[in-house]
Amino acid sequence: MSLDPGPGGSRARAEDLSLRIARLALLRLRRARRALLASRPPAAGRQARALFDTLAAILGALPPETHIRVLTGPDVRGFLAEVETWIAIRRLALSLHAPQRRRGRGAPEDGRRRQARLRTRLFDVVSRTQHLTTLVPSGRIDPGFPGRCLRFAGRRLDDATFDLAALVLGLRLLHPRPGSFDVLLEFREDAEQGRPATGSTSRPSPARRVRSPSHGRGPAERAAPAGRQGACARRCGAPG
Repeated sequence: MSLDPGPGGSRARAEDLSLRIARLALLRLRRARRALLASRPPAAGRQARALFDTLAAILGALPPETHIRVLTGPDVRGFLAEVETWIAIRRLALSLHAPQRRRGRGAPEDGRRRQARLRTRLFDVVSRTQHLTTLVPSGRIDPGFPGRCLRFAGRRLDDATFDLAALVLGLRLLHPRPGSFDVLLEFREDAEQGRPATGSTSRPSPARRVRSPSHGRGPAERAAPAGRQGACARRCGAPG
């Protein structure tokens, strides 16, 4: 992200604004990390924790200008917007699945009003995404609405984690560091990111050797574990 001070501004003010946006992005990343780890199954949680740790190490080693540019750039902002939206949807959907006893004793009317408020809030958040027709196929809120939202939110959070992994891999290749790390990538159809639904991107991609231009040595790779279609795991290393 670059800020043009314009004819009436100053470069110092533009740089100060960039720095404040970058600090806010770091704070949002910490919150996203906590929320994402709490919402994932144990195995996925471990993978996400390692991914965030690798991202933090890379960001800490970047030159200040690059550090700010990454944090204020579209990849991080897009990831944060996606995760924050679907974490909110997941929490609301889980609240609607809360046990009946949590509504309180002897106050069924209060419980019904609370459930109605939660459903309205959930619908409001979902309606801000492009997936309203997927989650409300009949055009009306039905009893299956919270469950669909819960399952769909899990898939969207998985997708966001794969997108973050692609960013981490790109940063690692552009700014190599000693040591190695594991990254799990998924190749999927996504028209918004220029990956059309041609059918070719939905098949598992064969392992490819990625060569670091700075060192001229390709990272070692391991085969993808059985799991999601289109996913592959890579162990990327740099000379120590």
